[in-house]
Amino acid sequence: YGVYVYPNSFFRYEGQWKAGKKHGNGKLFFKDGSFYEGEFVDGEITGNGLRYWASSENTYSGEFQHGELHGHGVMQYKDGGRYEGEFALGVREGHGLLVDKEGETYSGAFHNNKKYGEGQIKFKNGDDYMGDWVLDQRQGHGVLHCADGTIYEGQWRSDVFNGQGVMIHCSGVIYDGLWINGQPAVSAKKMVILGEGTINIAEGLFSPIHIQLQTDEGEIVTNENGRVLKISAGIKYIQSMKSQTQSFLELIEDLEEKPFHTPFGYECISYPLTQNVNQKETIHLDCQPGHTLDTLQMENYCEVSVADEICLPPQNMRVEAGCAIFKDIKLGPLPDKMQHLLTLDETDKVGNFRN
Repeated sequence: YGVYVYPNSFFRYEGQWKAGKKHGNGKLFFKDGSFYEGEFVDGEITGNGLRYWASSENTYSGEFQHGELHGHGVMQYKDGGRYEGEFALGVREGHGLLVDKEGETYSGAFHNNKKYGEGQIKFKNGDDYMGDWVLDQRQGHGVLHCADGTIYEGQWRSDVFNGQGVMIHCSGVIYDGLWINGQPAVSAKKMVILGEGTINIAEGLFSPIHIQLQTDEGEIVTNENGRVLKISAGIKYIQSMKSQTQSFLELIEDLEEKPFHTPFGYECISYPLTQNVNQKETIHLDCQPGHTLDTLQMENYCEVSVADEICLPPQNMRVEAGCAIFKDIKLGPLPDKMQHLLTLDETDKVGNFRN
């Protein structure tokens, strides 16, 4: 055992010696406050030991070879992060567990200090990814489980969805197809009611309504399933009604249903709409009213067994391969108070024609 101070005064060694070399257990001090304490072999830092860096305040405990971090060890970072796993020549190499200061954890393969190969990461927001990595980014095949219940399985590139993949959204919407830079290669931009020109539905008669999800170019988005659609009917709010003897506002104050906004730039008053249900058919009723046509919220359903043919409010429909059909839709009888609104509308049209 002995103490040696190097001529440059930067190093000082205290510990065991053999044949004039540091050998056995000892402690090597650096002038800047850094130090190593552990095993030495033939003058080299080799074996198990503890290393502290004054400049970064990081601490490593584990295996060394010729002064380098090599083998299994634990690196404790100043900011609270930690890495436990394999090292090779001073860098993370092999399998390890990396925990950052926020609690985000990665368990998997490393190469040249970066995530590379297969690994799992648990994000602080609750998301969980298992799959392939290249240079610290998700790339290759992987599965992402989001905290809200959304799941994506498929190809990744540069940390985003890219290639063939399936997303099951928490709302129930499913997209199975090609992804480009994190977005579906084909996505629905509009909902189209099929039919030529104006569709005329007489009061009291049942009629099917066919819906398609289409791109801006008019192509059906067959890769999408599960989107919830709700159908409703209404009487258009005519601004000129305000000029009539009985104001429009006075009329609607007497109605249970108040005007609602539409995506077409005008308001409507709800018109009764029903759906025929055949005898002994089990139906699913939406137990949460108020969802819009393009909602991505999950609907709640309750089952009702129907013994006789009855008419109920139209049930919400889920899209299959970009299409949905509302079967046996019927316009109900017009309430007496709403009849006057149509009379005002017709009177207004005649007045405009005469003018």
